[in-house]
Amino acid sequence: MISSTEILKQILMGGSLQDKLAGITIPFSEIEWLKTKLELPTTPSRSGVLAFGLNGEIGGIKQASPFPKKSELKILSSRGKLLHFFANHELLAIETMAFTLLKFPDAPLEFKKGVWGTIQDEQRHMKLYLHRMNECGVSLGDFPLNFYFWKTLQSMQTPLDFVTRMSLTFEQANLDFALEYATIFENEIADETTAQLLRVIHDDEVKHVAHGYKWFQKWRDPSQTEWESYSSSLPFPITPRRAKGAHFFSEESRKQAGFSQTFIDEMRIAGGSRGRVPDYFFFNPQCEVESQFAELPLSLKRKIEDLSPLMLWLAHEEDVVELPKRPPLAWLKEIFEWKGELPEIITRPSEGDKYVAFHQFKPWGFGRSAWNRFEGIRQKARVKPPGDLSLFEEKLFSKAWWKEKLNTAGIVMKESAQFEKWKSDILLDPEREFLLKTAVSTSGRGHLRFSSDSLKDEALVLKIIKRIAKEKGVVIEPYYEKLIDFSSQLEIRADGTHQIFEPRFFAVDEQLQYQGAFLGTWAKHADFKIFWNCLQKNKTLIDDACLRVIEILKAEHYVGPVGVDSLIALDEAGVPFVVPVIEVNVRYTMGRVAAEIERAMKRRIGQFDGFWLFSNQPIEEGVERFRTSPNARTETAAYWGQSALNLLNTHVKIKKISL
Repeated sequence: MISSTEILKQILMGGSLQDKLAGITIPFSEIEWLKTKLELPTTPSRSGVLAFGLNGEIGGIKQASPFPKKSELKILSSRGKLLHFFANHELLAIETMAFTLLKFPDAPLEFKKGVWGTIQDEQRHMKLYLHRMNECGVSLGDFPLNFYFWKTLQSMQTPLDFVTRMSLTFEQANLDFALEYATIFENEIADETTAQLLRVIHDDEVKHVAHGYKWFQKWRDPSQTEWESYSSSLPFPITPRRAKGAHFFSEESRKQAGFSQTFIDEMRIAGGSRGRVPDYFFFNPQCEVESQFAELPLSLKRKIEDLSPLMLWLAHEEDVVELPKRPPLAWLKEIFEWKGELPEIITRPSEGDKYVAFHQFKPWGFGRSAWNRFEGIRQKARVKPPGDLSLFEEKLFSKAWWKEKLNTAGIVMKESAQFEKWKSDILLDPEREFLLKTAVSTSGRGHLRFSSDSLKDEALVLKIIKRIAKEKGVVIEPYYEKLIDFSSQLEIRADGTHQIFEPRFFAVDEQLQYQGAFLGTWAKHADFKIFWNCLQKNKTLIDDACLRVIEILKAEHYVGPVGVDSLIALDEAGVPFVVPVIEVNVRYTMGRVAAEIERAMKRRIGQFDGFWLFSNQPIEEGVERFRTSPNARTETAAYWGQSALNLLNTHVKIKKISL
């Protein structure tokens, strides 16, 4: 009877392919399983064609030999190259599992039996790959061999670490990769030989993952959910997203492995980095006004919590989004079906500590809470925000600052004497109307509409003078006979480039509070033809205004999102005209969220006309509708088709004109 130490050392420390395939036919019962602890190597021994290749790393570091594209697989040698990658994974799995059995000699015998059986399966897979590779004209060692698996498992402290990292991550991912490529070879390449090979490997992987899942259930922390226990056990840079295919997900394979439906659902929607340095998103929609409060009102805190999942629409699947609490799984599944991806969600800043770097910190806007949060990751952020809080509070968030920079219609009032002089001039023209805005506010709050004639009312005058004194200045603008609001979304990037999104119409209520955005084009809708034609005729005017805003912000070294609010109004002759800048919002806006929701809807249902609605009361259910945030207390939902038309007729007031 051979000792376990002898055969496992040969696999791990022997340098030849013959060493790596040692014990392939030896039954578990014919091995004496010793509990001897050994000094183990930092890397497996390799010689000849098995030697690790220079720069052959994966996972964020440049590969010397890129993974073959699907379009290249019609070429026989490219198929061999693909199988070379897979064969290397099998080789690493063999070595890592031998290392595991040597590192944990006191593990349960039943666990060892499962791992030994998996080693023998991987050895057989290795031989199958080598044979098919040779038929494709490729030999082992023709391309660099990496050791990523080894690096991520070398630091294991318990058998549970092996189960979560190898069985439930790398082997689980192979359920998808094996089946995906088997389908490609079968249906698109007409290579039944390779397809059948991959199906054999897939079926064995189901057993390996099932073995790991069984021991995971025995050893995991019972005070946590399955998902919490699994995801929290993974060391950086591994995330649950490593446990599934990039473009293919097999629910059935996971069911065969015994996974619970909840665990499968969590895995399907899991986001996280695969090597790309993530951006860090943080929701603080109160950014412009939060310094006005010693503590945010409870009603505002609740609204922030309700709307925080909207940040998920803005982030890439490899980004990190911090939310006050995790949204319900059922809702996340629905959004995943629309968007096709979700980022990694964290609910405590400490959950982001595992990352050694973030590309850019992306709050809703750089208010007080964002700067406080940024201090915790300042050293990790590669792109730093400009200046400090004062830059935003005194300049970029200030309507007064923007009015003076852009020289738009209206006047900045900083002193009561200035207002008194302006009032005396205005009283000579009693037909005019105006809108007073607080220098720093958000979503229409603090706006006051009045006419020149109403300035005869001393109570109103006193109210305005008090506002000027309290706010250290206000902005007074002409009040336009508005037809519809629209906004342009801008993005200024760290490399100096920028993007201007297509303008989008939106709606506000009588208090100028944001009500929602129009999705799709609506170009064929009778009520919108005039609006769209007006935008097209004034495209240069709108673009020039956006470029001027970008120029000003670049001079302040700002990097990030911007929203420019504009409107279409009627002149005295009843002709529509464009006011290109009403407000500049140096932050994310609901218009930017609407753009991402529209992109997701086009992905799933193609061209459409729709509306994205905000409501403090639940709106009646519609067939053509889905909730874009999970909390019914402050509901946001997207409507399309007849549901959107019904909404337009009953909830959203659009002025109808004909010329």
